[in-house]
Amino acid sequence: MEILGFEIQADEVVAQSIREYESGLLVSHRFGAKPRVFLVVLHGEDTDPTPLMHIPRASDSPKPQITMIRGIPWIMFRHLRGSRDGVDTQYLADIWKMSCTSAKACFRGITMLTQNVKIDVEGDEDVGAPEHHKTLISDFSPGLDRICGMAMRHYIPMSPSTPGWNVSEIRDQMRTLGSEEESARTRSPCRDSCYILYAIVCGAIYGLCSNACFDNGDILCEDSEVAFAPNILFQNGGRKVKERARIVGHCIKRNQVPLQSWSDLLFELFLSKDAESSMLNSTNAPTSTDYSNMQNPHRLRLFLGAQSNGLTAVSDILVKLTTRKESFCYYHITRGQVLSFPLTEDYYIQASTYLEPASVPTLDPDPHNSALHRFDDTHSDFAMRVDIEPCWAGDPRTVLFVLRSHGVPIASMNIFAFIDRMSYDSVECSCQTPSWEVPVRVSERWQLVTLYQLMRTRSKGISFGRVDVSVADTKTLIDGSQSVAATIYAVSHVYARHLCVATECLACTYTHAMRNWQNSDATIVIAC
Repeated sequence: MEILGFEIQADEVVAQSIREYESGLLVSHRFGAKPRVFLVVLHGEDTDPTPLMHIPRASDSPKPQITMIRGIPWIMFRHLRGSRDGVDTQYLADIWKMSCTSAKACFRGITMLTQNVKIDVEGDEDVGAPEHHKTLISDFSPGLDRICGMAMRHYIPMSPSTPGWNVSEIRDQMRTLGSEEESARTRSPCRDSCYILYAIVCGAIYGLCSNACFDNGDILCEDSEVAFAPNILFQNGGRKVKERARIVGHCIKRNQVPLQSWSDLLFELFLSKDAESSMLNSTNAPTSTDYSNMQNPHRLRLFLGAQSNGLTAVSDILVKLTTRKESFCYYHITRGQVLSFPLTEDYYIQASTYLEPASVPTLDPDPHNSALHRFDDTHSDFAMRVDIEPCWAGDPRTVLFVLRSHGVPIASMNIFAFIDRMSYDSVECSCQTPSWEVPVRVSERWQLVTLYQLMRTRSKGISFGRVDVSVADTKTLIDGSQSVAATIYAVSHVYARHLCVATECLACTYTHAMRNWQNSDATIVIAC
């Protein structure tokens, strides 16, 4: 305040009671004297008797703060610093670091099946852990024993008869951990056991999930910056920690975590972004969408990024365009704000649900194709690229794919359609000898449709939007293998009731299509 021109002097009298404080506020007692400014260092009622407008009190809970990952346990257990009775911050930080490092080393990759996230970890699922350890970790999530095993064997005894490690006593102590009730209790070995469990579980969660985030192109390390909110971890008997552990455990063990819930977890861990009010917390796995419904207002939201507490997370699909559906599971985290993409009011980069109307292309009325193979080599003439842009035709706060040829917009493509097709309709190779040329009977009347034909579906120079190839008894092969942009265009822009994406083997995809839709329409898209 002195910088602003105010003259500040410390008063000789300290207000030690409410009466003395209120007396000092009276104007009559200081007529002709300098006004008094009080520094209130305790929590209490409103201290300004003459406010011009009501200003809500800030929460007493500390706000999220940006810290390096290795600093998380020091903030999380800061109230135990210098403790001479039981565990202290240094001891718990060492446990957290060991659990984080070992869990991170267990990571082997992420796969996405029908839009559910599955984390592959090292080790055999059938290798048994001590029953005592399984019982302790089951309160968080049964699947965590595969990534917490090393730290638990090092810091937790094998037998529940060890003092301080009785399961029922730990559960009772966990309920009051970090609360005023804990402070009123006499400290016990069981309390220390609870903190050790927290350090192991939280360290493992951060270690495993850090493999799905990048800092300047590299996987997050202990020096990477994240936003951390310690105040929520001990509330309601550790409810938030158990929710996080349950999501990670299901990703490892059951493959029942929707992509939206996985994104929610990463935003919460590394941005401290509260998403409880969003639709990401839905526990129901999404089903395949019928895109004949144009707008589908009940669709779950798909977030491709978020911004919170001075940090930004952006999906890998927006940074490096690819046809791998797993790219939706990875995020790049950096300081600053989002400038290249629009944000919703709650600071998310959200995929648009807008779908353009579909039209029927002109096809060969009498095809005589006797083989299916890659055939479209005209992509170099189009100089195609796919950009991520606001949905100007729908909600400009959301984004979609836009295909351009020589810089000219050709088509707007729904990101939901792309991820659904790649998740539900991709056919894996089961023959062990992938083949990209398949002989077929002429009587099956296969149409070979080029990307040029799809782009020419226009009327008076105006694009009709999507291309509907679901004509009765028509079988269509579309070659999108020339580039990533070609694959995204072919998969997202084509409407078909029965569609298969050949990512590994055309022969297996053809077999799958004929087995399921021999007497109906079928469409195969060859991916790059």
